[in-house]
Amino acid sequence: MSPTSTPKLTPTVSINLKKSDIIFQSKIVKEINDKYRYFFDIRNHGSASFKGKISISLYNKEGSFITETAFSTDELVGTAYNQQIPPELGMNRYVEAHTGPVKIHGVFGISEYKYEVIEDGKTIKKDTGTITSEFESIEY
Repeated sequence: MSPTSTPKLTPTVSINLKKSDIIFQSKIVKEINDKYRYFFDIRNHGSASFKGKISISLYNKEGSFITETAFSTDELVGTAYNQQIPPELGMNRYVEAHTGPVKIHGVFGISEYKYEVIEDGKTIKKDTGTITSEFESIEY
């Protein structure tokens, strides 16, 4: 009988591609001294920290662009997040406009937002949402 050769086992390598998953939610609109601040909760529901840029645009009920703002996680220097949004954590940001929500300005009021998330120079997410009906007026 000839000896049987034992097959060599090749170890399998499992690659876990971590990624961030940024989710937006419109939380409240605050009227502050004749301007309106649209507050958003921005959360990372992914398995990796997010480091990149986010832009938020506001639109009225007719679909017309009103304003936008953008920020980079590089602006988080000196915070607990240190230039990134860790998994399962988030932050609040607001966009300021002279135009109020639909309940104030009717069809010309802001009713929708669009956001774009850019990581490593590539758009990883684009989405839209509805502005919340939560409203508060604050006078200083």
